[in-house]
Amino acid sequence: GVAVLVAFAAGWTRWTLDARLLRFGLAAAACHFAAAVAAFVAHPDAGNDAAHGRAFWQFNRTLFQRALLTALYGVVLFAGLGGALGALDALFDVTIRPIWYARLWIALLFGFGTWVFLAGIPDPPDALADSEEYPDGLRRFAQYVLVPLVAVYLAILTAYFGKVLVTQRWPSGWIANLVSAVTVTGLLAWLLVHPLEGREAHRWVRPFTRGFFLALLPSIGMLWAALAQRVGQYGLPARRVIALAGALWLTGLALHYLRGRSRAIQGIPLSLALVAMILAAGPFSAIALAASNQRGRVAAALQRPGMVQGGQWVPARDALGAPDGDIVAGGGRYLAEVRGADAFAGVLPDTLLHPAVPDRALSADSLATLERRRGRPEEVATRVLRYLGGDALAAATGAPPRSVSTDGVRRAEFAHDGPLAVSGYDWVREGRVAREGDALALGAGHRLRVGAGGDARELVRDSAVVVRLPVAALLREVVEGQAAGDWAPRPPRALDGAAGGVRLRVRVEDVQFD
Repeated sequence: GVAVLVAFAAGWTRWTLDARLLRFGLAAAACHFAAAVAAFVAHPDAGNDAAHGRAFWQFNRTLFQRALLTALYGVVLFAGLGGALGALDALFDVTIRPIWYARLWIALLFGFGTWVFLAGIPDPPDALADSEEYPDGLRRFAQYVLVPLVAVYLAILTAYFGKVLVTQRWPSGWIANLVSAVTVTGLLAWLLVHPLEGREAHRWVRPFTRGFFLALLPSIGMLWAALAQRVGQYGLPARRVIALAGALWLTGLALHYLRGRSRAIQGIPLSLALVAMILAAGPFSAIALAASNQRGRVAAALQRPGMVQGGQWVPARDALGAPDGDIVAGGGRYLAEVRGADAFAGVLPDTLLHPAVPDRALSADSLATLERRRGRPEEVATRVLRYLGGDALAAATGAPPRSVSTDGVRRAEFAHDGPLAVSGYDWVREGRVAREGDALALGAGHRLRVGAGGDARELVRDSAVVVRLPVAALLREVVEGQAAGDWAPRPPRALDGAAGGVRLRVRVEDVQFD
């Protein structure tokens, strides 16, 4: 764990936000799975499968129950203390910025939560080797909640598999998510009831534990078919690399237990920890494999119209049409999201200036300088795509990764190039105000907030409105433009107002909406 933190500190500033989140999630998963099995690598009863298995199961059952208890404590405390902060804001006019709620949650999660969780960990673990304890509440949860749910969804997936065979139509794209959810829930149920497998009073367990992986085989087959189809269409982004690794792991696990040579469960978290760590960093990491795949797809798409010369990507002479334009647009944006400016090292000029195509010249800044200055990889992608194929390519896609997020939020950008002029003003502040109640602290006690109904941005001091900037027309323009399919960056836009000796200018950089 300490080694992972040191590695993160060393690489953090060079990674994009997407890379940070992905690597953090994989490294955290690897550490969690390793914690589940680390105490038993040199266990005294390692040669005694039964005793070793009992100790391992009891230890991880305690971790599971302790995690649920910690979550309950944390949620209740966060709700209570968060409500107290809200009361201070509402009753005593104490400004509580949203970041303080996030800090409260982090303090409860990593401070109080860790303390509560570790307080109930058995020590030493080998003392559990002779324990036959099995909480009745846990059994009822597994028997009457998890197992029936798994059975229902496995029946649905198996029926859908039959439909696929009859209609000869490939499985739906979201089948991977459904199979993953059923697998996680099913494995949890399978592990929870595992100790009851040999008990006469619980004979219902054996058909489930023996038949689970057999019933999962049709779903695994559909998972491979769905992944093969998506890889052929869109290549390998990092999350699909993880999905492929998960499908390979699940296939091996199912075949291992179907052979029936061992019923030990210690290998499950150990193998998951190794897979997660491999995917988190190194030459076979999800990001490295995805970047290599997407860069290859973009290079192949550029090669067809002759846009690769001497290993360098050069601007198109004519407009790039489908499907090459879609591949270049989607791949270029994705590369910028996961690798930033480094993704284009060696294949683009340092400054992206092209004297033969002056309308595509970007700026004298290199991509790396641009990324450091703005910290926005999507802007790097937009400028690379504009260099390669003009504004049409920079705006092309059916669903731009940064224009429509996974939760349906749309984004429109305004193309501000060059430095921000601040002469004539006392303060400049970058930030965001979105929903009614949001506020951004400015100089001399002023705050920028969203007005009632959301149709204005207001500069206030001591709760009195000083300057009011109507935004309804701007928002309507953005919404109507994107509804008509206009995803291109919009011309620069600023909102100006003055009153009571105060001047305010709001430079609009982007608008997000549902």
